[in-house]
Amino acid sequence: MKKNIMLSAVAIMVLLMWAVNGCKSIKSPTAPAAVLTQTPASTSTKTPVITATNTSGNTATITATFTAVNTSVNTSTITPTVTETSTAPNTETGTSTITVTYTVTRTVSQTLTATETATAVFAATWGTHGSEPGQFINGQGIAVSDVTGYVYVADDGNSRIQVFQKDGTYVTQFGTPGSGNGEFNDNNGVAVDQNGNVFVSEYSGGRIQKFDSTYAYKLQWSVSYSNAVAVDNGNNVYDSTQNGETVNEYSNGGTFAAAWGAGQFNDPGDIALDGSNNLYVADFGNSRIVKFASDRSLSGTWGSFGSGNGELSNPWGIAVDTQGNVYVVDSGNNRIQEFTSGGAYEAQWGAFGSGDGQFSFGTSGIAVDGSGYLYVMDSGNNRVVKFHP
Repeated sequence: MKKNIMLSAVAIMVLLMWAVNGCKSIKSPTAPAAVLTQTPASTSTKTPVITATNTSGNTATITATFTAVNTSVNTSTITPTVTETSTAPNTETGTSTITVTYTVTRTVSQTLTATETATAVFAATWGTHGSEPGQFINGQGIAVSDVTGYVYVADDGNSRIQVFQKDGTYVTQFGTPGSGNGEFNDNNGVAVDQNGNVFVSEYSGGRIQKFDSTYAYKLQWSVSYSNAVAVDNGNNVYDSTQNGETVNEYSNGGTFAAAWGAGQFNDPGDIALDGSNNLYVADFGNSRIVKFASDRSLSGTWGSFGSGNGELSNPWGIAVDTQGNVYVVDSGNNRIQEFTSGGAYEAQWGAFGSGDGQFSFGTSGIAVDGSGYLYVMDSGNNRVVKFHP
């Protein structure tokens, strides 16, 4: 008697415990085909491979569909002798439910913002106290010219202008004490125009003198207690005066053009102009910077007395580079501060002393060349200090 024997595969699910770290979503798993192995004793094993990703919560329930394929050949013998053979492949399908328990590991990233104090890169220094070439006594104003390639120092205590190469090599000097043409009485400021002409202001002498590019005397005009002199890109000349406390504009030949700032200053110091002809004044007595637009209307002020970032104590020297950055000799704090053209604080460096990067300021000037090198007249230490951009 022949019996029909139905062979069935008993699927045994394997529960997978999955630890998943550091993710943010559960992705639908992919269950590749599982292999069903059926023995003569009708035992089968299904092993689906589940890939799951999870980063939030504690428990994830994942449903995976599998396909189990019977690849074995099974033979059963029944009494009376009847042999029935089932031949693979037999295919079963089903659904597997897997519970994944995991631990979440969180990584916290924090960004810190701080105000940094810059240290300018020291390039060179030259000068000592004295009256020999390359020495200074109370040097004050300083100028640098990309036209001539020279640095000019108002060596006040020696009543002369000294000329150097940008690396500090001494070139020449001109001027002697006195009130005659080409002589100086308290020469505190120096500036150079686009043609290499040199302008020197005299506080006690009450005048501005003009020299050509060979340092020959050309002309002069009267001013009242001039503290500093500057020249714009159009070769117009400016000075600041303690008497009247104004900034004055002149033609290259000394003809008076305009005055402004009355009531704005308390002993105005050095003057600087940027490429757009905005004019900046170090307001010494008010410990601030005053900016005028190209039409000489008041554009803004910044700074107040103190030693914090952006605060000033009797600023004197001022310079503006080709990018519009403003550098201020913060005399009372013996440091240089850097600002944007709008007055936002950017950086500072310096402290009292005579080492590299230290200063002993008085009414000290500062200049910047077209490459961004800074030249500082360190009056109390009788030297010029040069810094890299």
